[in-house]
Amino acid sequence: MSADNLIPISDEQAKLVHEFLDIFGDLPKDLVGLLAGDRVKVARAERLAILWANAKKRLEDRGIAHPEPPSLKLALPILDAAADENNQELQDLWASLLAAAMDPKRRDWVRQSFIQIVKQLDPFDVLVLKAIADNGGAQWSPNGRNAIMARTQGSMSDVLASFGHLEKLDCIYFAGAASPKINPYLTPLGTLLMNTVSG
Repeated sequence: MSADNLIPISDEQAKLVHEFLDIFGDLPKDLVGLLAGDRVKVARAERLAILWANAKKRLEDRGIAHPEPPSLKLALPILDAAADENNQELQDLWASLLAAAMDPKRRDWVRQSFIQIVKQLDPFDVLVLKAIADNGGAQWSPNGRNAIMARTQGSMSDVLASFGHLEKLDCIYFAGAASPKINPYLTPLGTLLMNTVSG
């Protein structure tokens, strides 16, 4: 590889990556792309530095100054997926999952199935899932579909497509078996996921 293809990450990012490696210790260094390398590795390292900064902020907001390393069976798939994610909504969700995995009060809540669910979410699905969680199980007015369309500024097709996808992932269900699928509520699995990544 020529020198022209090597691009360093910033000093601040390097500091975050070093801090990250100190906490995660045994993680393969190639996962974070080291501190310099080809553009793909550097992009992954930058995203992981941002992930760690966001997860650390969440932990600090909860009063956790010295987080515990998460289980590698959770950390590795979270880091691997987050390193390739550009979307802000999904990056925030990965950071929340990582923070939960390092929070002594939440780490036992983090299920491997959450990682598989988040990997399959589209960015708009995250907005819809948050809107459903924020409704808190209350009755929708005028209905869930229209309320979520207004909140997300999405089209009816966007919202209905996310409804179908989230239902397949067992994150939501619809009130009334005979009614049209327009009033979504969190399933127990969806509730656990959103409680784990909240705050």
